[in-house]
Amino acid sequence: YLLKNRDSIKKSAFFVTCAGKEGKCLSQMREIYNGEILAEKVILRSEIEAGVKQFIEKLESKIEKQ
Repeated sequence: YLLKNRDSIKKSAFFVTCAGKEGKCLSQMREIYNGEILAEKVILRSEIEAGVKQFIEKLESKIEKQ
């Protein structure tokens, strides 16, 4: 299961590391996806940080319940 998803995980990580930057980053994403534009806008870094924080909070609450 993990091996199948490794490529999509790498792609996701690339999107996250690109967030908040303009120009070169978007063109790199287009190259990676064979010129196909998957995102019309660059995700704001604050939105990602909020999502990550929420994810970590969910993980912590699950760990505490065990």
